[in-house]
Amino acid sequence: MATHRRLLRLNRMAQTALLAGVLVAANVVAQRWFARWDLTQRREYTLAPATKKLLAALDDRVVVNAYFSRQLPPYLVHLRRQVQDVLEEYRAFSHGNLDLEFVDPGPDAGAEQRMRALGIPKLQLEVLERDQFQLSNVYLGLVVLHGGRQEVLPVIQDTGNLEYELTAALLRLTSPQKKAVGWIGAPEADPRERQADPLRRELGRLYDLRDLQAEGLTAVPEGVATLVVAGPRDLDEKARFAIDQFVMRGGRAVFLVDHFEIPEGSLEAIPLEAGVHELLERYGVKVARDVIGEPRLNAPAAFSSGFMQFRIAYPWWVRVPAAALDREQPITSRLEGLVLPWASGVEPLAALPAGVKATVLAKASPDAFAVTGSYDFSPQPRGREGGGQKAPAGGRPLAVLLTGKFPSFWRGKAAPAGAPAGQVRGESAETSVLVVGTSRLAQAEFLRQFPEDGAFILNAIDWMTLGPDLIGIRSRVSEERVLAPVSERAKSAIKLFNVIAIPLLVALVGIVRLNARRRQRGEA
Repeated sequence: MATHRRLLRLNRMAQTALLAGVLVAANVVAQRWFARWDLTQRREYTLAPATKKLLAALDDRVVVNAYFSRQLPPYLVHLRRQVQDVLEEYRAFSHGNLDLEFVDPGPDAGAEQRMRALGIPKLQLEVLERDQFQLSNVYLGLVVLHGGRQEVLPVIQDTGNLEYELTAALLRLTSPQKKAVGWIGAPEADPRERQADPLRRELGRLYDLRDLQAEGLTAVPEGVATLVVAGPRDLDEKARFAIDQFVMRGGRAVFLVDHFEIPEGSLEAIPLEAGVHELLERYGVKVARDVIGEPRLNAPAAFSSGFMQFRIAYPWWVRVPAAALDREQPITSRLEGLVLPWASGVEPLAALPAGVKATVLAKASPDAFAVTGSYDFSPQPRGREGGGQKAPAGGRPLAVLLTGKFPSFWRGKAAPAGAPAGQVRGESAETSVLVVGTSRLAQAEFLRQFPEDGAFILNAIDWMTLGPDLIGIRSRVSEERVLAPVSERAKSAIKLFNVIAIPLLVALVGIVRLNARRRQRGEA
């Protein structure tokens, strides 16, 4: 009997040891080969193909040090686990080329000095300790090291944008040299605004961003891969020549074009001359001198009257839903919408230059209208809507991408006086030009309200400069889902159904049940 019990105990111990071994082996295997099911529509918890491709191509060690304090406020307790999950997935796809370490910097003064040297700020947050909330110093930063260089993510507040930030950091570290992007903007009243511009700050992180002054510009510097011409004002001939010859030598360009100015404190527009209309028409696109209004698909705007503030649907801030964006082109394929404030129509020419292809990236809705002449963008303008001549503009293009070999505006002409000596290039190499009928989508005040606009511009610059790698990651973290517009008749039908049909259905069920009970009682 005793022998039987001993055998039974040994058998149980062996089974337990075997089960533990299987679990350990399964964990070891799962560290390298694992499967996850991401049921979100946009695969928001799955690493993008661009990230996997970058990790698979690593040929040297990358070290990721995550500096996370152990004591965190309740609302950040799960953040460390979520960040670790993302980083573990990066390590799994790196084929052993990514080392990961989580470090608790600790509360001492030495830790503060080390974190300051790395560029990770100390955050003072309320932490629950010994049943009491008290202010505590915490760190939520991350450092990526490769080849003697480092990239720092100073504060990670959530994982929504973490993949984009990490992959962009890896791309910068593993690229031998930053690509250069040139920026020609409107004259600035205060140069300090440039530092507060979120778009240019982001571009500065990704690229060697070079601010170019339109005044006195005779040539776009060599090495600039992509040029952004945002809201130019009366460009002179030499500057136009410099831009034209940049395109002719294969440079990519983004034109954000206005033909009127809205002074600060006023909503009555003043006409202006950008100086690029003829240049763009030579390339195959015309920026109309009008402004598009949307009676239904628009973004709300806040206004004040005296002490009163109100927010209304504003027809001059055109909302372009996903259905009106080109879903094939990588720049817009994963965006869920755009908002184009005070935008003009952009029309590809009926007779495009030979070898040039036009793609409409964004267009107005069938209900859109266009106003020409004088513009009054007040919420309640005096006289006709918008103050000018109104005409239908349904389906009008608002952003157009041109690709191919472009003819020079100066083909067969002499270069302007003062331009650099040399032969005028008459035709470009294979390149691309994007034209949008407003520059206001790139202004800081609108980027803060409509982050999808920033994603659109960054997508365009990335696609032109780096290819499509980063686009898919950025687009899925900056989307805004907009309900499809519903007609007034459909709204009334839905309202009547909710008010009348549902109570009637409930009453009908009650009547049927009451009758059934009566029949049962009668039978009894």
